[in-house]
Amino acid sequence: MRRRAKPSKAKVESERPAAPKSPKSEGSKGRDLEERLAEALKREAAALEREAKALGQLQTRDRELVESLDQQTATSEILRAISRAQTDAQPVFDIIAESAQRLCGAGYGQVALYDGELLHMTAFHNISLEGVEALRRRFPARAVLHAAARRKLLDRRALSADSLAHRAAGAAADVI
Repeated sequence: MRRRAKPSKAKVESERPAAPKSPKSEGSKGRDLEERLAEALKREAAALEREAKALGQLQTRDRELVESLDQQTATSEILRAISRAQTDAQPVFDIIAESAQRLCGAGYGQVALYDGELLHMTAFHNISLEGVEALRRRFPARAVLHAAARRKLLDRRALSADSLAHRAAGAAADVI
C-alpha cells in the first residue's frame, strides 16, 4: 500500500496594506520648514554670541598683558638707570617722567619731589623748553593741593593731573 501524497496547499500571496500617509498640505510643510529654520538660526545665534563673548575676553586679556608688559618694561628701564647712575639720580627721574607719561597715556610727564615742606620739580618729559623754564621759575614752592591729592602726596603715591583737576574745578585747597 502506497500512501498517497498530500495535495499541496495553494499559496496565496498577500500584500501588506500600505500605512496611511498623513496628507500634509503645502502650508503645513512650509510651517515645518520655518520652524526648523528658526531653530537652526537660534543655534547659530547662540554660537555666535559665545564666540563674541570669548573674543571679548581674549581682547581684555590681551590689553591686560600689554599693560603688564609696558609696566615691566618701565620698571626695567628705571632699574637700569638706577644701576648706571649710582651717584646722580637725575637720569632716574628723567626715565620715571618718561615712563609715567607713556604708561598713563598722558601728553607729558614730570616728577616733583616733596621734602616735607616744598615741592621741587626734578624731571620733565615731552614739555617744551619754555614750559620747563616756566615751571622752574615757579618751583620750589609750597604744595597747595586739595585733600585727596594731599593724601596721595603724603602717602608717597603717584599724583596724576586728574587729581589736580579737582582744585581747578573749585574744590577747597590745603596748603601743606
